[in-house]
Amino acid sequence: MTALKISHPITLGDLELYPEGIRCELHQGALYIMPPPIRWHSRVARCLAGVLERAGMTVHQRIRVMFSDNDMREPDVAVFKQKPGLERAFFPPQDFLILVEVVSKSSETMDRLAKPLHYAKAGVPEYWRVERIPENIDDALIHQHKLSAEGAYVEIGAVRLSELAAGVTPP
Repeated sequence: MTALKISHPITLGDLELYPEGIRCELHQGALYIMPPPIRWHSRVARCLAGVLERAGMTVHQRIRVMFSDNDMREPDVAVFKQKPGLERAFFPPQDFLILVEVVSKSSETMDRLAKPLHYAKAGVPEYWRVERIPENIDDALIHQHKLSAEGAYVEIGAVRLSELAAGVTPP
C-alpha cells in the first residue's frame, strides 16, 4: 500500500487518490472521515430512498455534492431534479431537489445545525433530517424543511417513515 501525501487544503481532485468506498466529506479543505453507519442508519436511508423512488423521483445514495473545490458533502439520500450522468462522482447543489441526512450520534451537530445552513446557502430547495424515534426504533421521524424566500429552511412538517412507506406522499 502506498501512503498518500496530500497538502492542505485538500481539494476534490485529492479525493480521487483515495480508495473507493471511504465515506468522507470536505469542510473548507479539511477532510472528515466518517465512521461506517450502524445497521439502523443504513436500513432507514435505504427504505426512504425506495419510498422516494416509488414516488417517481430520481434518488441516489452515497452521492457527493460539491459546493467548491474544497467543500463537499455526502448526504445519506439525494433526490435529483433530473437523471444525472453515470460517469460523474461530484454534483453541484443546483442539481438537487432534496438532500437528506440520517442523524447518528456522531453527526448530530452537523446534521441539525451546520448542514442545513450550508445546504440553504447553496439554494437546495428541501432538506430532510431523519431522526430516531426512541419508543420505536423500527421507525424514524422525517423533519421536512423547505427553503424560504429569505434563504433559510423552514420546517413544513414531520412524518414517520412508516407513514411514507404506507403511501402517504411527500409534500
